[in-house]
Amino acid sequence: QGPGQQTGNRIITVAGKGPPQTQQTAGTENPFLSMRFLLPIVGGAVILLNAVLVMLSVGDIIGLFVTNVNISLLSSMGLGISASDVPLLGIVLGAGMMVSAFLMLEKPEKTTVLSILVLALAVISILAGNGFIIGGAIGAVQGVVGIIRK
Repeated sequence: QGPGQQTGNRIITVAGKGPPQTQQTAGTENPFLSMRFLLPIVGGAVILLNAVLVMLSVGDIIGLFVTNVNISLLSSMGLGISASDVPLLGIVLGAGMMVSAFLMLEKPEKTTVLSILVLALAVISILAGNGFIIGGAIGAVQGVVGIIRK
């Protein structure tokens, strides 16, 4: 196999002084398998699932007590969130996290800003009791990791 042919890995021909040399680099990573994409997708999907189940009156797996405590937490902050607003809020938060994940793939240079957005959506989700709490926790992990790693 000569220089410039591909054998599973990319081969780059480097020109400079003297004869051209060939360096082998690892194949590119699939961006859909990266954690910056998967974590907000999974977290957003869990939040959306919880919102749909609450809308269908199936309820929250953790129980209504957690949701009611969290609603009163948001109400005490002066946000005026009622129990009927929680499913709609969950749909907005879950969809926002998932859209942010796709934007991270499209614009990797904006990962820090989008990670801050995912973290904010995750914190609101946890306070509202959406996503069985775990959806917000997954989003928060990605938000923190995305901010720390540049």
